[in-house]
Amino acid sequence: MTLRPAFLALLALGVTTPALAKTGPVRTATIKTDPRLVAEFNARDTNHDGALTKQEVAAGIARMRVGKGPNAAAQTQALTELWFSRADANRDGRVTMPEMQQLMVNVAAKYDTNHDGVVSREEQRAAQARMLAEARQAPKGR
Repeated sequence: MTLRPAFLALLALGVTTPALAKTGPVRTATIKTDPRLVAEFNARDTNHDGALTKQEVAAGIARMRVGKGPNAAAQTQALTELWFSRADANRDGRVTMPEMQQLMVNVAAKYDTNHDGVVSREEQRAAQARMLAEARQAPKGR
């Protein structure tokens, strides 16, 4: 699948940014590693060990904005837990690039509700609303 990583990473986290509004349809038919996904992963991997920890993800989420303001600590924690529950496939407390890529593929496929190989703007908006609702109900801790 060719994925727009910024959209999918944010969608997977359940957050929105101004950049999201500029994102076009997300194709879900073929898979390729987008250099922007690699760059985002590497920027979050602050200890450069090739994997993301909850602390690294939480630090990135804390800097993002949801709606009109910064994330509250509880919201950052909930979004981090939600993201990890979906991304950490082997449950080792670390997310590798292949795990992150698989998460992006799964998210794109899940929100392509009409199965046309494209996540439209309408599907993006509906997915954001569902993800934000899930993040508010995410269990604390793991």
